[in-house]
Amino acid sequence: MNIRFEPVPRNEFGDFKKDVKEIFAIGVIEHFGMPDDGEPVPDRDVDEALYHPKADVFYVYQDNRQVGGVVLTIDKETHRNKMDLFYIYPDTGRNTSGLKNR
Repeated sequence: MNIRFEPVPRNEFGDFKKDVKEIFAIGVIEHFGMPDDGEPVPDRDVDEALYHPKADVFYVYQDNRQVGGVVLTIDKETHRNKMDLFYIYPDTGRNTSGLKNR
């Protein structure tokens, strides 16, 4: 198995954000129910990670199939880094036929 990260071009942040919101919403709704405002994952929460000045945004690939994404905050000065968002498509472990090829 080969895992790699590919930078997400800024013009694809909208698609990345859509994936994050859809996948995170599955867990939020399953465990907590639908919020009263009808928005399980607020835009501002995703935007905060995506557009952070030190954020690096990547697609995650397994054997040349896109299986998810990650947002890392990398501080090149202090070397204190963190993962702000990480998602894997729900059917990655069972059936990868519907995943995006790149």
